Parts: sequence; C-alpha cells; structure tokens
Amino acid sequence: MRVSFWRAGLALGVGVIAAVTVTARGAPVPDPVAGKKYAQIECAGCHVIADKRGKRPPQREQGSAPHFSTIAHDPSMTAEKIRETLKLPHGSMANLVVSEKDTENILSYIGSLRGQ
Repeated sequence: MRVSFWRAGLALGVGVIAAVTVTARGAPVPDPVAGKKYAQIECAGCHVIADKRGKRPPQREQGSAPHFSTIAHDPSMTAEKIRETLKLPHGSMANLVVSEKDTENILSYIGSLRGQ
C-alpha cells in the first residue's frame, strides 16, 4: 500500500496544528483582575494594593512593605525578580505558598499598574 506525499504532508500538518492548539489551550492566560483579587486577600495585610489612578503613593515608612504601584514602577523589579520573591517567604508571609497560576496573575496585575 502506497501513501502519497500529499496525504502524508496533510496528516503531518493537521497533527502540528492540533498540537499547537492543545498547547495554547493548556497554558493559562494571566488575568490581572484575578491577580488583584488574590493580592487583596493575601497581600493587603502588608502591601497597599491599589491607589487612585494616576496618583503615586506616598513614601512608605521604613520597614513596611512597598506599595504594589511602587513595585510596578521600580525598574529593578523585573518579572523574574518578583517570581523569585513570591517563591521565598518574606515578612509575615512565611507560610504563604503562591501557586504558579497566582504568581502569573499577580505579575499581570502589577504590569497593569505600570501604565498608571
């Protein structure tokens, strides 16, 4: 039985498209609204989560946690640095374990603050 190159190519193309579609659907899209909600529940005890649009927060007191908008506007706070920070206990969040999905949502929320 002989398979034509055309049919083999078509089968390969369909397989590649299916694989890409499954991968794209399997990867969750970061959600800034979910990130803000998570931060309001888990982070607001130490951090100011939201300020009025366009208004920079006042200087924080020494030793207190930075405002999320301060983190957003700090060029040294890259996504990778924030990811690493969320993996390690800091301050009073010693027992908080932030999932990868929640981390990506928080990063998306912090990124949304950069335009304010």
